[in-house]
Amino acid sequence: MTWFGPFLPSAGTSACPTAKFYCKNARHVPQLLFSSRVNDGICDCCDGSDEYDGQVKCPNTCWEVGKVARVRPLKKISTYKEGAKLRNLEIERAKLAAKDEAELTNIKNEDKTLKALVQELKDIP
Repeated sequence: MTWFGPFLPSAGTSACPTAKFYCKNARHVPQLLFSSRVNDGICDCCDGSDEYDGQVKCPNTCWEVGKVARVRPLKKISTYKEGAKLRNLEIERAKLAAKDEAELTNIKNEDKTLKALVQELKDIP
């Protein structure tokens, strides 16, 4: 059974040990807690909603906690873009190397042809 927020009278008690509490955690990732972690004096939800009985005052730290979670994908995107740039540079280098290889093959063929012509000219009496 899943319940949302402080809406059941047995919340945080052993009356429903398999119940789960929904932390909205605005500006961060929502999460589900076992009912045994509700009103236990420990702020498990970053929005503090799991300690609704007022015995513990939980500050809303979702923005700070979420900041770390928001930076992580940005770093991944940056790394991906950097990798894509490096890949494109390597592709361009490979294309240039292929052109250079083709040009070298042409030069070697011309060299053979010219050497053969020189040899023919030397053989003329």
